[in-house]
Amino acid sequence: MKPRTKGSKADQFSEPLSGELATYEKVGLFQRAVNPSTAYRYRGALLRYQQAIAGAPPTLDSSRTFLGHLREQGFTPSTLRVYRAALQGFHLWRGENLEFTVKVPHHAPSYIEASIVSEVLAKAREIPLDYLVLHLLANAGLRREEAVNLRVRNVGTTALRFRGKGDKDRTVPLTQELARILAEFCHGKEPDDAVLGVGEGVIYRIVKKYGRIIGKPELKPHDFRHAFATRLTERGVNLRVVQELLGHTNLNTTQVYTGVSGQHLEEGIAVLNPAATRPPVPNSNDGASQATRAAASSLSRHTALMKSTFSPILPNLLKTMAYLPCKLNIKGPVVEIERVQL
Repeated sequence: MKPRTKGSKADQFSEPLSGELATYEKVGLFQRAVNPSTAYRYRGALLRYQQAIAGAPPTLDSSRTFLGHLREQGFTPSTLRVYRAALQGFHLWRGENLEFTVKVPHHAPSYIEASIVSEVLAKAREIPLDYLVLHLLANAGLRREEAVNLRVRNVGTTALRFRGKGDKDRTVPLTQELARILAEFCHGKEPDDAVLGVGEGVIYRIVKKYGRIIGKPELKPHDFRHAFATRLTERGVNLRVVQELLGHTNLNTTQVYTGVSGQHLEEGIAVLNPAATRPPVPNSNDGASQATRAAASSLSRHTALMKSTFSPILPNLLKTMAYLPCKLNIKGPVVEIERVQL
């Protein structure tokens, strides 16, 4: 049986910290750039450390010994990282550097198809709160605590602007449907009012409810964030843009979140087949085939991206082009570059 590693907030405050740990709690722990729930968990880790050293002063050696003992007890790598982070914060506050290696095995996030996201949203459509919660997770990529902490003042007509995990400012543009739902939900509320007015537990139960309804009881709130990232990358959105939308500091974290569907794996390997055995290219006379519609949709998205990218810099671009062997032909929203022979 694995040891219990995450207690309730009451357990994490069951007794006071003492000495330097108490001072750190007052002036360092809750002032760090972590969300409150993480700070509570760090306090619980420090309390357990205090119990382990039994009144002795905290030192780097005792911290490493404590972490090693937890590893021997069978604590998972992910939990060890929490304890290490709590102790590293304390030692950093003291001007010390705690080193303790924790190898966390790579687990690819669960991939849920876009059809599952659509099915869940369709089932929730008649219940406004459920529908909004699921949209915030699936079409804005919000974490549970970010959705809970979202205030009316954070909601614009075209984007959400809020401070997310790690005290990082985020801007997430809204889909038309999400903008409509938020406008209805925020109507008549004060700027400092919570948009949802529920806790993280409610969001978890909403997701689990619809998971059971569609026969996917394993669904979790974070799965929708993974799906949000994966759908963006599969539709050609640059990974750096996905990183900004998710609020990640490290691009490597974004790469973990972005899955690849089985269909895309098959399409990737298909290019290695001899030309004669590759799937046939749809005939242009077949009408509006699915592939044709997908290509048209992709072209539309890339055209919009080009417009949004080049519109702000077009004046400087025109000046630069004056020195290059080419010329621009501007036809409405389309910019064509024509090479000039010297």
